[in-house]
Amino acid sequence: MQFYFDYELTMSSIKSPIKSPIIISITSIAGGGKTALSHYIREKLPSSKCLHFDDFDCPTAPEDIDEWIEQGGNYNEWDIKPFVKQVNQTIEESQYTHIILDYPFARSHPALQQMIDYAFFIDTPLDIALARRILRDYKEKSGNDIIHYLEEYLIYSRPSYTAMTEREKLSADIIIDGNASVSLIAQNILKYIV
Repeated sequence: MQFYFDYELTMSSIKSPIKSPIIISITSIAGGGKTALSHYIREKLPSSKCLHFDDFDCPTAPEDIDEWIEQGGNYNEWDIKPFVKQVNQTIEESQYTHIILDYPFARSHPALQQMIDYAFFIDTPLDIALARRILRDYKEKSGNDIIHYLEEYLIYSRPSYTAMTEREKLSADIIIDGNASVSLIAQNILKYIV
């Protein structure tokens, strides 16, 4: 079941899972806000733990994401065993009511798709995500570095971000407008996961 979250709708049709901990995946394109949102939700849920996919090495991760997307984007090419192992260890610790995954694949990767109770996709406009990436990653870089990045973005990365957005939307349960503030998005997510 998939919803585009429009802040006037209620989500009463989503079934609450009965197992504990509840596993939530927060997905967006790079710069889409998933890490800030994951931290914010973690602060609001005292018995929760947040796991960040970027903290784990994926031995077989494609070197060129743009090329990976062009070739069909087979998720099995990503060996995410270290991340899955940490998710399982966190479940076994039995002290958490919620596990929040700052994770790029919603429900797309077969290794985790059955474990996730709620998959949220933050649908952030590409221009906002691009501005955030430049502000985050290019503060110490030269103007020429930024120009080169923007040239590469227009030719290669933008089509990949667009394709990845559409793919991950298909595997998410709830699509959220990424224009809203972190606090407003989090408030609405919390209504359905607590």
